[in-house]
Amino acid sequence: MIADRSENRRLSQPLIPGVVHVPYPYCYRCSLAQSYPSCGLACIEYIQYVLDTVAHPDEVAAIFFEPIQQVAGIIPPPQEYTPQLSKLAKMNGILLVDDEVASGFGRTGIMFGIEHWGVDPDIMFLGKAFANGISMAGIVARKEIMEKESEFPVVRGGTFIGNPIACVAANATINEIIDNRLTENSALVGLYLKNRLIELAEDFQLIGDVRGKGLMIGIELVKDQDKKSPAAEEASLVVEEALRRGLLISTIGTYGQTLRITPPLILTREQADISVEIIQDSLKAVEKKT
Repeated sequence: MIADRSENRRLSQPLIPGVVHVPYPYCYRCSLAQSYPSCGLACIEYIQYVLDTVAHPDEVAAIFFEPIQQVAGIIPPPQEYTPQLSKLAKMNGILLVDDEVASGFGRTGIMFGIEHWGVDPDIMFLGKAFANGISMAGIVARKEIMEKESEFPVVRGGTFIGNPIACVAANATINEIIDNRLTENSALVGLYLKNRLIELAEDFQLIGDVRGKGLMIGIELVKDQDKKSPAAEEASLVVEEALRRGLLISTIGTYGQTLRITPPLILTREQADISVEIIQDSLKAVEKKT
């Protein structure tokens, strides 16, 4: 959250020293002023450049990343990006740490977001949906990494470590997802919902981009299709209009210009249709106001 918006960073000082941020492959709004696919994944080349000039690989413990950025605006990377990132990390002897807090447990139509790209990270962070509303987090890593834990006994202690109620809830949540094939539902209904929203974009100049995987979808609003000027005020108004009509969505993105669509994994096609109708009516209402 401190990497996508300077306001968040300003309010979170002091930060851990020695952390270097690099651009995520946000192809709709590329921070390197490139166009995909002609860019040749300039964002990967930029990471190598940083390793060559600013942060020597021997001094870099790990590369932390989200398989799909959430708070920055529901941003899935190009298909080649994550495998190339994994290759770069291995080539430089750097651990790859996958943050699945937002994308894990079926949210993107597969159990963990990184599986879309067939990459095995060295370490994986889990949270949010882990216990379906009860506070629960976890770390999964390769055996040889977890065995190093014996060198850091402080990790074994903590107020919330080993909470039996949270563990039971997490176990029940995972069984529910598997037994009721909720990852498959997320994939199928999510694709249906995204396609409906892409069709909707043809009728509204406000919609600049629709993106995501499974039931993790972002609708980026812009004031101008060519300039891609962020429509943050309009996005907030759409959220208010949708709430009046019974649909709960929120704004995210660097400028607050993206609508976050992350419904429960049990969403049906009929409910998806109702959601699209409400978003359509909300957009119309905002267009009249602005």
